[in-house]
Amino acid sequence: MAVAALALASLARADVRLPSILSDHMVLQANAEVTLWGWAEAGERVAVAPSWEQRGEARSTRADEHGRWRLSLRTPGLGGPHSLRVSGDNSQITITDILLGEVWLCGGQSNMEWSVNAIGPGGAGYEGTEAIKAAADQPTIRFFDVPNVLAASPMEECGGRWIVCAPQSVGEFTAVGYFFARALQARLNTPVGLIGSNWGGTRIEAWMSEGALRSLNVCGQELDFLARVRAQPELPERMLDERRLLWWSRLGAIDAGSGDAAWHADAFDASDWALAPLPGAWDALPAGAFDGVVWYRRSFDVPSDAAARPGTLHLGPIDDMDTVWINGRRLAGTETVGQWFAPREYALPQGALRAGANTIAIRVVDTGGTGGLTGSAENLRLAIQAPAGQEAGQKSIALAGQWAMRRGAAMSQLSAFPSDAGLNANSPSVLYNGMIEPIRRFAVQGAIWYQGESNRSNAYDYRRLFPAMIADWRASWGVDAAHFPFYFVQIAPFAYWGEQGETPVVRESQHLAIQLARNSGMVVTMDIGDVGDIHPRNKRAVGERLALWALSQTYGHDVGPVNGPAYQSMRLDGHRVEITFAAPDELQWRGGKAIGFEVAGADQRFVVAEARIEGHRVIVWCEAVPEPVAVRYGWDDDVEPTLMNAAGLPAAPFRTDDWRVVTQP
Repeated sequence: MAVAALALASLARADVRLPSILSDHMVLQANAEVTLWGWAEAGERVAVAPSWEQRGEARSTRADEHGRWRLSLRTPGLGGPHSLRVSGDNSQITITDILLGEVWLCGGQSNMEWSVNAIGPGGAGYEGTEAIKAAADQPTIRFFDVPNVLAASPMEECGGRWIVCAPQSVGEFTAVGYFFARALQARLNTPVGLIGSNWGGTRIEAWMSEGALRSLNVCGQELDFLARVRAQPELPERMLDERRLLWWSRLGAIDAGSGDAAWHADAFDASDWALAPLPGAWDALPAGAFDGVVWYRRSFDVPSDAAARPGTLHLGPIDDMDTVWINGRRLAGTETVGQWFAPREYALPQGALRAGANTIAIRVVDTGGTGGLTGSAENLRLAIQAPAGQEAGQKSIALAGQWAMRRGAAMSQLSAFPSDAGLNANSPSVLYNGMIEPIRRFAVQGAIWYQGESNRSNAYDYRRLFPAMIADWRASWGVDAAHFPFYFVQIAPFAYWGEQGETPVVRESQHLAIQLARNSGMVVTMDIGDVGDIHPRNKRAVGERLALWALSQTYGHDVGPVNGPAYQSMRLDGHRVEITFAAPDELQWRGGKAIGFEVAGADQRFVVAEARIEGHRVIVWCEAVPEPVAVRYGWDDDVEPTLMNAAGLPAAPFRTDDWRVVTQP
C-alpha cells in the first residue's frame, strides 16, 4: 500500500517543461540578455546551466504558484554550437546545437508567409525554387515557423520547431526571410535565426494586442465579443451552427428545387432538364461559369439479389457542398465549405435501395470559383456489399455518364455561407494572442514585416494602426524603439478588383510610418511587383532590400543608399512643376522612360504628365494643364513607375495635394 502511494505521488509531480521555441537547433540573440521560461511543479526549483559559462555555473529560480518559471541569462558573442541544461527536482532537459547570432521576427501576411517552395520555376530577374535550394547549404541559418493559430485569450505555447537551413529543408522557409538572412550572413558572418509569425490574408488589427486597440478606441464591439468568447469558449461554435442552420433554411425558401417543387423527390419528372456528363466541372458543362445551386438527377438499376444489401456511394470530390437523396429520401451530405478536395463516400443502409429502377438526386452548392463533381469516372459508382459470409459477390454499379442537370438559385440571390461566428483570422487580437504572445519573451534583434493588402478597406485608419502596432510589439518585448528596429515592405503594384483609390493610400500610410515610428525603414517594391499576381515571385530583391536597412541602420555598415528618391517639396514654375527629393542622388529612369507622373489643375482632375530629370530634380508638365497645382507619382494600384536612383532603388509613390498631417500615437 505504501509503495502504491509513493508511485501515485511520483506520477502527480510535474516534469520541468519548455516552450517549443526553446529547443534543439535554436539561435539565441548574441551579446544580449535573453529570457528562458517554462513550467514545472508549483514551487519547484529550476536550474539552468548553459555550456558557454566557463565555470559551469547554473542560474536558478522557483516556479510560481501556477507552475510558471522564468529567468534571464547573458549570452556572449557569436558562436556555437552550445548546449543548455534545464533541471527540475525530478527531470532534466538538455537543448543541443544552439547557435548565438542575430534573431529576427518575420511578420505579416502571405507575401511574408510565401515559402521558397512557392516561388516555383523562376522567371525574369529572379531565381526559381530549385536554384535556391541548390545553394542553400547554410546550416548557420535557422528557421522557426509559428503555426497558424487564432486565440481568444493570450496563449503560453505555440508549437513549432527549429529547422536548420539545407537544400532539403529551405523550401519551408519564408522566402523573404531567407534572402534577408542570407544577405545579413554574407556581410556579418554570423548565425541568423528567423522566427516566422505570419498568416496570409490577415488584417493588422489581428496582430495587435487588445490593450493597444482599445487605447486607439477601435474594434470595440469585436473586442467585447472576444471577451464573451473567453467567458464562453463554446459560443462561436454554437453561433456558427445556428447561422448555418438559418442559411440552409433560407436556401430552402429561395432555391426552387429545395422548396415545394422538391427536385429530389422520387417521382419528380426531370425529362425537360439539360443533360451533362459527370464527373465534370461546371465550366465545361451546361451550367457554365456559375456560382450557386445546381441539381443533378439520374436513375440506375439494382439487381434483385443486391437490393437488400447495404453499400457505399462513391461520388469523388465535390466543389463545394452537396446533399444526396436516394429514392426521394435524404441519404447524406457535406454541408460545410472547404471540403472541395475531399472524396465523398456515403454509406447506404440496408433497405435504402430497391430491386429495379432507383433514383439519385444531388444538390451541389458552389460558393465561388469552379463547381461540380471533379473526380474521376472510376470513382463515381455505387458499391453494394457481398452477401453475408461470402467474400465474392460485391456489386459495383457505375454512375459516370449522362445526368439530368438544372440550375437552381444563384449565389447572388443568397447570402454568403457562414464561415465563422464572429471569430476568424481577421478578428482583432486573435493572432497576437495565438502567434505573438507565446514568443514575445524570446529575445530578437528586430522585426521585418510585409503586410497591408488586407487593410485596403480602411486605408486611412492604417495610418494610426500601423505605427501603433509597431509600438505594441516593442512594448510586448519590453524594449524601446532604439533597441527594436522595425523594417517593412510597401505593398507592390497589383490590379485589384473594384479599386477605388485605396491602394495608394495604404502605401502613403506605410510611408508615413517612417516618420511616426522611430528606428524604422521601408522597402519600396514598385519596380518588382506583378500587376497580375498579388504574390510577386521576386522575393530575393525584397529580402535583400530589407537587409540593406538592417546592415546600415542596425549594424552600422556602409552599404550605400538604403532607399530610393523620397519626395521633399514642389515648386510651381508656370506650366511646370519642379519636384525635389530629400536625399540628393543621381536620378534615373528605369528602362529609360518616364512613367508614373500625373498633374492636376484647380479642378483636381489628374492626367498623365511628362517628366524629365534635371540634375537632382524632376520637372513635370502636361500641355493640357497650363496651370498645375498638384502632382502625383505612382498613384494607382497597378501603376509601375520608373523613377529610381543610381543604385537601382525605386522612388516611393507620393502626392503633393493631400499629404495630411498626422500626430504620433
